[in-house]
Amino acid sequence: MRTDGSVERIPHRTGMALGLWDAITLDEQTIKLLPGETLLLYTDGMTDCRDPKGEPFGLERIKKCLGGFTNLNAQQMCDKLLETLITYQDGSKQDDDVTLVAVVAASKASTLRLKKNPG
Repeated sequence: MRTDGSVERIPHRTGMALGLWDAITLDEQTIKLLPGETLLLYTDGMTDCRDPKGEPFGLERIKKCLGGFTNLNAQQMCDKLLETLITYQDGSKQDDDVTLVAVVAASKASTLRLKKNPG
């Protein structure tokens, strides 16, 4: 998320799940976050969570919510996203776990090196 609240998805490839096998191959990607920008990492439990009608929460809802959180710290963003998801779910069965990690860049430009498993 940029400081103006615009949200973009980082180009990525799908890969195998982490933690299921002892030996995995990871590729690396480096991104630069400018001061105040946010990187949000989430599991598919977030996008796949459904409301009582069976409609998934989806990526567009995540982007819309995140874009409104420009004045929150990383913990507050995760808390608000989870609250929004639970409200959306409205008592429906949760099919998968949800993991959220938010990183907000400090006052100086930050470079993050991401390791992920190639698909």
